[in-house]
Amino acid sequence: MSDHQLAKSLECFSFLVKEHWRITWVHESADVFTTEELPLLLIKDLPHISADKLNDLAFTLAAPHQHSFMEEAHQDLLKLVIKWYSVIRKSPSLGKAGSSLQSAVADYTEHYIWLHSNYRAGVSLSKDYVWRELKRKCKAQSKHQLRQDLNKLITKVARIKAAQVELYRSIGLSDKFKKAFQLLSFWSAWTDERKRAALIADWYLEAYAKEIAKRLGMSIWQVKYLTAPEAITALLGGKRPGVGELKKRRRLALFLTVKSGSRVIDQVITGRKAQILWRAMFPPKKSSQIKGQVAWAPVKQIQGVVQIVFNPHTEKFKKGRILVTTMTRPDFVPIMRKAKAIICDEGGITSHAAIISRELGIPCIIGTKNATKVLKNGNYIKIDVKNGIIKKVK
Repeated sequence: MSDHQLAKSLECFSFLVKEHWRITWVHESADVFTTEELPLLLIKDLPHISADKLNDLAFTLAAPHQHSFMEEAHQDLLKLVIKWYSVIRKSPSLGKAGSSLQSAVADYTEHYIWLHSNYRAGVSLSKDYVWRELKRKCKAQSKHQLRQDLNKLITKVARIKAAQVELYRSIGLSDKFKKAFQLLSFWSAWTDERKRAALIADWYLEAYAKEIAKRLGMSIWQVKYLTAPEAITALLGGKRPGVGELKKRRRLALFLTVKSGSRVIDQVITGRKAQILWRAMFPPKKSSQIKGQVAWAPVKQIQGVVQIVFNPHTEKFKKGRILVTTMTRPDFVPIMRKAKAIICDEGGITSHAAIISRELGIPCIIGTKNATKVLKNGNYIKIDVKNGIIKKVK
């Protein structure tokens, strides 16, 4: 592929990615509605139901009618380990597991090659990782237990639908709210589909970045701070931003899109202008109170030590601590499994943290706005899980 062909390929692909995000931004309004408006409307419509039960009701009725991509991957992994259970237990390594199992692992890895990608980088799922997971499951559970887990996962959607039907029958919800929850259920599924598409796109964009870096003699991080038009121009022999400008973008950069008449102008803002604009959009909050929306409350209260994580790939999370972050993404799932509880600055009932915490059965508070700013690593906190209130003990 020539530089010109690579530039044309990137142009087409970046257009599709941009259109994907442009179309799916509309569902962000769901988080605003579920966080700010829905609780008040439900209290007014159903005054005889307590606030914590209303919250559980809202999450159940907004649950999607399809498995998430993480659940699909988990189902396929369980099917793999159940089918090859004896071989996996006996084999010391994948290389000695036989050609049939090796082929099955290779097929799974190829199908979910993008699964460990994130918004920072496209990370390839490896056969070694899949093999370790298969061995871990064989060691931790019997074949019968694995079949039970698989059956529970397969029947999850049917159980959600049945629970929704029963709630609609028993609580006397108005037609207005029924339609709203049906839309939220669809948007919950849409949220997951958007993340799947984004991770696949990120995996391919990583491949583009590596190839462009090699051809232009740049580092990967430098290429990632180019806009698509700048990368295309550079491939065609044109001028590109200098290293100094790219370092500024790495420190802080805002991407601004302005519509002027029929023209759409994209601009990258860095330096002091970016800092001023950032503070104007996200002014610091002085309040030390932390309160959010309850995403999942399997217990009334919980206490523990805070660990703030922004990048799960570079920050090692200690099992049993309370995970505090801005928002979770699919690459957070491995550390979410280790967390005693989860607290997020952002998110509504259709958010990733809300959906996954319920799948994992972990207490979760979302939409606090200021948890990562008020709390520090090592703080010992008490969470009123039923009411979404977090207090520092020491």
